[in-house]
Amino acid sequence: MSLLCWAMPRVRPETALRAVRCCLASLLLAGVVLLVLPSWVAAQGADVLRLVTEHQPPYVVVTSGGAVEGTVTDIVRKVLQQMGVAFTIKPYPWKRAQAMTLSGHADGFFAASQSERRDISLVLSTPLAAQRWTWALPKDSNFEPGTAAFMAEARVSAFKGSNMQTWLESGGFRVSPVPPDDYEALISFLDAGRIDAALGGHLGIREELSRRGLLGRYRLVPYVDKPVGVYFSKAYLEAHPGFLDSFNETACSLLAREGVDPSGCDGTDP
Repeated sequence: MSLLCWAMPRVRPETALRAVRCCLASLLLAGVVLLVLPSWVAAQGADVLRLVTEHQPPYVVVTSGGAVEGTVTDIVRKVLQQMGVAFTIKPYPWKRAQAMTLSGHADGFFAASQSERRDISLVLSTPLAAQRWTWALPKDSNFEPGTAAFMAEARVSAFKGSNMQTWLESGGFRVSPVPPDDYEALISFLDAGRIDAALGGHLGIREELSRRGLLGRYRLVPYVDKPVGVYFSKAYLEAHPGFLDSFNETACSLLAREGVDPSGCDGTDP
């Protein structure tokens, strides 16, 4: 008899059989659980979804203490918590946040509107909030957005790294060579006369003008509806099949319960 066998305690045959059956039952149960879980849950393991964003009131509000809040931030948090996904949300300058997602240092960014340039390497979620691109001009301005004179002569800008700024730069406008970093800087440019018109989301523009007590001095001209959501990297979605469908379904259910009916949840394009 070997030393190993000699060291093992004597076990009654029926006790050993019960132990084996118990072990097999546990393994079978674990296998069933893995089969019924969504594929993206089984795939994520210890993964943490890394989201990045920027201060874009009211969608995203970065407090003086560094906390990330805001209307879209709250929706994203609730959706991911309902899905049981571990995640982080960290603020960065908007252009850097997008670059981090494209380079694989983050898995997604928000609150973002759709663009063909972003669609090359990223996938946009269902809309989470309405946004209307809006021009802000001094009330006494002679410029009229949409006219040939406006495009040819007006000095314009949006904030750095935004979809709006890219559109202005590719559209033949007289764009400020040094775009402002955010809404606060954008309105500072406008109020100081460095630009003739500012382009931004209707809520962001209005909130910053109101915060400064300047709303009465400017007129707001709506341009086009561009709802916002989360842009996820294709690499993350390929590694977590089924995640985006689950995210969109959960988001639509949440928004419906809260009385919001964003385009896209009914199967139509945003």
